[in-house]
Parts: sequence; C-alpha cells; structure tokens
Amino acid sequence: MSHALRSYLELQADRIEAILASHRCPVHIGGGTCGPEVIQFFLDLAPHTRAATVLALLPVLSAALGQPVDGRRGESGVILILATPPTPGTQRRPIYALEVGQ
Repeated sequence: MSHALRSYLELQADRIEAILASHRCPVHIGGGTCGPEVIQFFLDLAPHTRAATVLALLPVLSAALGQPVDGRRGESGVILILATPPTPGTQRRPIYALEVGQ
C-alpha cells in the first residue's frame, strides 16, 4: 500500500470517528479492507451506541466526506463502504452500481 493511500485511509478513519462522536455515537475503526473500487471500514461500536443510529447518520457522513457512503450491519458492528479515491486516467462506476452488482 502506498504512503499516500495509507495517509488517505487514516484521514478518512479519523474524520469518520470525529463526525460520529460529534453526534454522540462514539465508534472505533477497528480495521477495514481496500479494494480497487471500494474501501470498507469496520466500526466497533461503543456499548451504548446502536448500529441503527450509525446507519441513520449515513447522509451526514456522506455530506461531511463529500462522497457517497453506504453501510450495513456487520458481525461485531457496522461496515461503512466508500469509493476508493480516483486515480488519473481511470473511469469508475457509481458506488450504487457496485452494490447491486452491475
């Protein structure tokens, strides 16, 4: 993984944690995956934070991060899905197309 991509991922993780904390939904990003088209962040929820509350804040996260954010319940918390940053000279499909398998 390149240094630039690692810095981007750490910045996004910090921003997600800060945004949710400002809405009284403390989470910790415990890991994730980075593929060619999407990034998944695995959110570990605080004991009093509900997954439904985090999922209800997806529009807030999308607006704050400036890109579409999708989410779903995971085994131990919530999984957030974002598009990877574009690289010059590549075309991408919209994130909603990735979710429905197009």
